Amino acid sequence: MQYGEECINFIIEIHTKIWTENQYEIANIYGLELLAQEKSTIFANKLVDLTSKKIPSGRDMYDIYFYFFHEFPINQILVQERTGKNLREYLVYFLDFLDKKVSPETLLVGSEELLDTKKMLFIEEKLLDELVIQVQSKI
Repeated sequence: MQYGEECINFIIEIHTKIWTENQYEIANIYGLELLAQEKSTIFANKLVDLTSKKIPSGRDMYDIYFYFFHEFPINQILVQERTGKNLREYLVYFLDFLDKKVSPETLLVGSEELLDTKKMLFIEEKLLDELVIQVQSKI
């Protein structure tokens, strides 16, 4: 995932649970071809994973905001598989989760070492409101 032209970040995760509706593509990373999740799958998994955490991280919420803001597609069938809810139902649940579980104290958890000062200020001051607006626009 890149947040700017000058930054190239990627995360390697190994999961023991493989969802049947995950979609993959070949990604070329520095000349090495790897099987990677498609953007729609990354987005769907990130959305669902956030609500399974006891303390949601600001970094995860920033990622979700970034995906919404840049209009990444959401693998709706994967959301249904993982939650039993269609996308609209899940987004309503997601908004309720944000309202009940996210506080100003939780927004900076997991973000400090990965984002620059400008993005940290955005997270602290505006992220939650902007994320709610983005989610509501999809309902």
